[in-house]
Amino acid sequence: MKFQKKRIIEKCVFAILLIAYVAVTFFLFNRQTHSFSSVPDGNGKYIVENNIYPSDMGYYVLDIEGLQDKYSYPYPVFFVLSKILSFLLDARTGMALVTALLNGAAVVLVRVYLEKLLVYENDSDEVKLKTEILISIGTISLFVLSMLYPPKGIYLPGILFKYVGVFTPNPFHNATYLAARPFAIVAFFSFAELLGRYEKDEHPDKAYFVFAAALLLATMTKPSYTILHVGAAGMIMLWRLIKGKNLKAFIMLGIMFIPTFLDLLYQYSGVFINKPAVDALENEKGIGIGLGDVWNMYCGNIPLAVLLIVGFPVLVFVLEFALPKLIRLYERTYNEKLKNVYALAIYIFIAGFLTNFFLYEKGFRKKDFNFAWGYMYGAFFAFVGALVILINASKGIIKEKTRISSLFLVAEWAALFVHVVCGVIYLYDYLLGRSYF
Repeated sequence: MKFQKKRIIEKCVFAILLIAYVAVTFFLFNRQTHSFSSVPDGNGKYIVENNIYPSDMGYYVLDIEGLQDKYSYPYPVFFVLSKILSFLLDARTGMALVTALLNGAAVVLVRVYLEKLLVYENDSDEVKLKTEILISIGTISLFVLSMLYPPKGIYLPGILFKYVGVFTPNPFHNATYLAARPFAIVAFFSFAELLGRYEKDEHPDKAYFVFAAALLLATMTKPSYTILHVGAAGMIMLWRLIKGKNLKAFIMLGIMFIPTFLDLLYQYSGVFINKPAVDALENEKGIGIGLGDVWNMYCGNIPLAVLLIVGFPVLVFVLEFALPKLIRLYERTYNEKLKNVYALAIYIFIAGFLTNFFLYEKGFRKKDFNFAWGYMYGAFFAFVGALVILINASKGIIKEKTRISSLFLVAEWAALFVHVVCGVIYLYDYLLGRSYF
């Protein structure tokens, strides 16, 4: 009974932290939607000017008000929800609230999925309590942390900007990224579950349709995550098809991607269809292939930039997998569900890196570096996968009731803490209206 009460208190504390997080982010998003002004563009529409709180919110608000045609957004979910709330509130407040609520929903979903993965029925109440505390700490950390960066005045070789060229798993200036994230989270964990059983299933069940709906909604909110998921899932499924030769399972799961494929074709048609333009460069369409062509425009040291955004996941991989295997220090055990989550997270990050490095949109979109949004999703899920491994390893020590903690685990928690400290300072700068660059 003592531990049951403590578990209730722990959940109440998490709820308070969640409410505080949603309130702070709503304050920020509300500032972003209310801090810009717009001026006529001479063609009956408006362009954003004097954006005091730098973000993409200005054109989003003008879009739902029907006042801009500079940018097209063929992913309607976020804009439809914002439009609905604009009838109850004004357009700017409604959009800020939708962003805050969807971003807050992502926090809840991660907490729920981590509990399903890491808290077992046969655990003692004490182990359940301590595991849930670690899950709460880890979950809140995921949505606050940022890339690593040095104090002001200290410069790293080849790193030209704090954010641009390095990027962050939590870009608070881009509402569509944040709005799509809860759907991406459901798609990620649902697919990880299916990886453990789809080759044995006779017929698709509810989990298949939950995955299909979540991936479609993620695509219809912002397609950046979907591109990575489709690439990673395709490679995994093809490899398993070659190994196991289970064509029926491959087709059964593959069918779930069809609605998403159709929506992607619709969204990306604008990238390939020419429209009247001022010059040939603007009118150039399609996807270009290069060796970091766009990335090198903003960063002179890509390997260091990668370490700065995923320092914690890299350390977890080295200390929990690479180094122990190399020198045979120890071997931790992971059940199949944890392995599938971690493996999928790694594949999605690799897909994000590859698309960011090799691909770019031609024409006037090139400088926008739009494939970086997928890379940031990859980084976020790399953190999710690393956190699952870290909490599972920490739980092993809790269950063994040993006072001799692993130095590796201390180093991993410390690395996560440094990311969080950077993230808190970065979020504070956002709140003050400073440039996120």
